Amino acid sequence: MVNQAIILPQTSSKIHMDFMLPPIMKHLLKEEMPELNPTEKDGFWYQDLMVLNKHGLHARPSAQIYEKILMPYGDDLEMNFHIEGRGEISIKSVFDLMSLGLEAGTKLTVQLRYHGDGSLFDDAQAPAAAILKDIYDLFLNSFSDLED
Repeated sequence: MVNQAIILPQTSSKIHMDFMLPPIMKHLLKEEMPELNPTEKDGFWYQDLMVLNKHGLHARPSAQIYEKILMPYGDDLEMNFHIEGRGEISIKSVFDLMSLGLEAGTKLTVQLRYHGDGSLFDDAQAPAAAILKDIYDLFLNSFSDLED
């Protein structure tokens, strides 16, 4: 019997990662994340999202949302998740996020209102839109700085 080696061509990491992903993630790559399109209605801002992280929204991504979004704005930020079949859920802590048990592929809408003066933002007209962009980026990148 002859030993054979498999030689993989040099490819971008995205293609290589696609090769190594479980079937659920290959399916999710085909389904697009909703576009960044924050909309305002009645003082609240809304953005559609999808959980792309292959492990769902577990402890580390929940902690990252808390540290980067909830903690810096404190009581000035009111954030809710709308999840089909579960209604509106108020998000105030890392435990609120973890207890949702959101799995890969879950679609949701984040709703928020910023009560602060806007001095932390370049564009004081829409600080909530800037916060939504930060949330969107976390979900879009699957909390990649935390996962292998």
